[in-house]
Amino acid sequence: MKLKIFIVLVAVVVAWVAGRCVKSGGQSIVGSVERSMHHGGEDDAAAPVGSSERRINEMFELAEGAHVEVIGINGPVSVEAVDGTNAEVRVTTTAGSAGALDAHQIIVEHTPASLTVRGKSSNGWGFWRWLRGGGEARHNVVLKVPRRVELTVRGTNGRVTVGEIEGSVQVAGI
Repeated sequence: MKLKIFIVLVAVVVAWVAGRCVKSGGQSIVGSVERSMHHGGEDDAAAPVGSSERRINEMFELAEGAHVEVIGINGPVSVEAVDGTNAEVRVTTTAGSAGALDAHQIIVEHTPASLTVRGKSSNGWGFWRWLRGGGEARHNVVLKVPRRVELTVRGTNGRVTVGEIEGSVQVAGI
């Protein structure tokens, strides 16, 4: 009796793994076709087959001594110091599906005295999303900020590089 239950359990697991493999293969083909239809094939080299991508490219004016904060990013963060008062935020988020892209968004908040770039993840039912084939998203954050700012980077899963900032710099949880 125990052997029969074990065999059924193994058969269910094998069927689940096979289903995930077939599902991910199908998404790769569909994602490739959709990307070539929407972009004329020009972005095929930029993103892996079957992935979805979202970009943020914004400019802000910051006061001298403004506080710049980067929180909860899954990927590399690069902060470059520039002359002037303009800050540039460039974020590229890639994921295996549009659902995963929507579940891992980047929020950019700005005032003249502060700039915050933070990852917002709706990880509710994360284990079940993983079982259904939902994936993680990867962020690539590039900030160009004035030299005279205070910078805080925390909760980042990736390499962090910081240019010649003249204000205080705090980096934690990398």
